[in-house]
Amino acid sequence: MGRHSSGKNNYRLSKGLVALLVIIALVVAFIFFNRSRSDEKVNAGSEEQQSCVAGDLALPITASSPEVGRMLIDAYSETNPIVRDHCVRPVYVDQFADAAVYVAPNTSISHSELEAAGRAAATNEPVTVASIPAGLAGSTEVNPETVDLATVDFPTGDQPEASALVAAKLAPSENDAVAALTNQHIESTKQAQLNSMRLIATAENAVPEGFSFTPVDGADIVYSAIPLTTSDNVTEDQARAGQAFADTTGKLFEGDGAAKLPAIAESVWAAALPEGGRVKTDAESSEAPNTNAADAADATDTLFVLDTSTGMTEYATAAEEGISEAAQTLAAEGHRVGLWNYSSPLSPGVTKGYRANVALVNDGAQIAATVTRFLNDGSPQTREAVLAAVDYAQTQASADNPVRIVLITSGTADSATSIADVVKQASESNVELTVVHVGGAEQDQEVASAAKSTSTAANAGEVTSAIKRAAGAR
Repeated sequence: MGRHSSGKNNYRLSKGLVALLVIIALVVAFIFFNRSRSDEKVNAGSEEQQSCVAGDLALPITASSPEVGRMLIDAYSETNPIVRDHCVRPVYVDQFADAAVYVAPNTSISHSELEAAGRAAATNEPVTVASIPAGLAGSTEVNPETVDLATVDFPTGDQPEASALVAAKLAPSENDAVAALTNQHIESTKQAQLNSMRLIATAENAVPEGFSFTPVDGADIVYSAIPLTTSDNVTEDQARAGQAFADTTGKLFEGDGAAKLPAIAESVWAAALPEGGRVKTDAESSEAPNTNAADAADATDTLFVLDTSTGMTEYATAAEEGISEAAQTLAAEGHRVGLWNYSSPLSPGVTKGYRANVALVNDGAQIAATVTRFLNDGSPQTREAVLAAVDYAQTQASADNPVRIVLITSGTADSATSIADVVKQASESNVELTVVHVGGAEQDQEVASAAKSTSTAANAGEVTSAIKRAAGAR
């Protein structure tokens, strides 16, 4: 008997088998998708690790205006810079000798400062990286065209650029500008008195609290990033990173990339810098004028954290003198001072490498007496001490009462402990870390990067003054 076609496929799969195949297909797709995502994460992580295979590289930067310097450092850090397989960590330093970049107006005065410090610019055409309006500040806004030059004070100690530009714009002649800068100068904006009779020249970003600011037309302070050549303290990698810093911050600059400083006579610039340079150089003696170095830090409650390891032996006396003098100066000005020391545990049963000798007190003499009692031995467990000091400082600081930690260190023996995030978080609680690196041993780059300011004292003769500068003790 013949077969008749039913019109249906005789090779249909059962419903159960179809469902099983669908499930298998979904499982395979799920595994493939997750493996791809995992591979992407692994590859991304591998690329990030490979891009910084050379590790971190501290990029030391100094500036004629610390505020502008730190502003640019923050902006550059946000780009996560990588140069020649190094993750670049920019850090602010006080001395030309330590710097790979100088941020300043591109004037003959700036280049004279570099020359006096034995440093040289790596380019004749540094890029513009910032522009800050300069003008007049007082009890009310004013009309610059009607201001009597004799009523203006010029804070050349911390506002030399603004002082020079404003004087040049207001004065009828070069000689009048020089005379005003010479006869009407004050050390800093902190000395300015808020009253209806006097005005001060200042940059817009440095106007004292309570003052009203009026810009002076054509008196913008134009800053350039000046990469420096290599030196005893600046490596070739750091010099390259300095050029990259200049290139990147120049591109980030939102103003006119061709902005130039107003044409001002060199005699006017020189009159705004009567000490012939504000960034201290190693060539200067301890008796030389030291305006900028001291102004780099404002006096406040200060905790001194002193390395008493073997590496500090030849610098111990100078460190004692620096801490003693700074503590007594700060206490006399009404600030609290404290003292910790650290090395590695030297006694049986002791597990901590730091000692909290004197809490923050209003007694500089107590600090001066205590600092002479230390012996030098062991290795510097610096990061452990910094973490503990930061924790303590946060219990003492408040919104209107900052606490500065002045770390005097020869290096780090416990580099496996990370501190960067802790120090950064503490800054939000009004706690700041300032570092004085003593001697020629390798600097801890993470500590330097985390610090608000870092300076170097290469020999014992520089230690005392470096500590006092870091503490803001004038």
